[in-house]
Amino acid sequence: MAIAGVMVVAALFYISRSISTPLLQLADRMHRLAVNDTDIDIPGTERRDEIGEMARAAVVFRNNAIELMRSQRVLAHQASMLEEKLAQEQRLALLQRNFVSMASHEFRTPLTIIDGHAQRLIKLKDRMPTEEINERASKVRGAVLRITHLIDNLLNTSRLFDGGAGLYFHPEEIDVAALLREVSQLHREIAPGSQILERFDPRPLPMGGDPKLLVQVFSNLVSNAVKYSQSGDPIAISAGIESEQVVVTVEDHGIGIPAKDLDRLFERYHRGSNVSGIVGTGVGLYLVKMVVDLHGGTISVNSKEGEGTRVTVRLPIKPPSQVGAIAPAEATPDPALEEQRVEDHADR
Repeated sequence: MAIAGVMVVAALFYISRSISTPLLQLADRMHRLAVNDTDIDIPGTERRDEIGEMARAAVVFRNNAIELMRSQRVLAHQASMLEEKLAQEQRLALLQRNFVSMASHEFRTPLTIIDGHAQRLIKLKDRMPTEEINERASKVRGAVLRITHLIDNLLNTSRLFDGGAGLYFHPEEIDVAALLREVSQLHREIAPGSQILERFDPRPLPMGGDPKLLVQVFSNLVSNAVKYSQSGDPIAISAGIESEQVVVTVEDHGIGIPAKDLDRLFERYHRGSNVSGIVGTGVGLYLVKMVVDLHGGTISVNSKEGEGTRVTVRLPIKPPSQVGAIAPAEATPDPALEEQRVEDHADR
């Protein structure tokens, strides 16, 4: 009788262990799943009894929990991207409104100059001295050149930004010194009071490049130097050859660029925080950077607020056949701007 009792107790103990232990393990796993701990194993799935069914159900629950957590992460990421995109769209809309306002003002200023001098010439043409006629005609021409420069910036920036580099990039053999002299003369006519100094290497400065686009690069740099300097302050344009590169620098002694703005100079629409009283649209250096990138070159800016700015452009000396129209790289990418196709104009 005692032996039978011992056997019954042993059997009950065995049954208890074989049932309670797996159940406790399953309960532990379910508690861990409840707190999103899915990095667990589920014991007992090989069993062919009710505990095995519970274990296999727990595996399904765990896999569903893993998929749910993955979906939640994806949705959270998408929501974050949508919020960021919305903020970028709102920022772009504001920048575009500002651009339209500033670009309109840029056009209006030279047109006002042309209209004023034209009216004066019409009224006083019979008694106006020849010298005054020539002076007013020169100012009209300067205003026309300014408008032409603005339109060229608008067209080139729009074409390049719309992915038209392959269509509008036409490298040929050029003399950089000749291009720089052309730019210097252009801005002497646009701003007769400017003092533009040329310091070129006496050696030829040949390279392969697109002359129209490079004129835009150097014209924007000189235009900035003139615009942000006092009338009559010297502006130096230097050019030479270093390590198989044509190196061009444009240096002024104007208002300079605040340190906090230096990292954002090549962003489209960005303008320095100290130029709010000076007309401009904030895309000049953006265009400059695109064109320099197309030529495989680099651009750097050294500036100190109140002392002046020095911009250095380095362009590789290659024959035209080796100058490829690669996709322009932006200094500071902005996905919202990448997706918009708006015409823009150049300025710091």
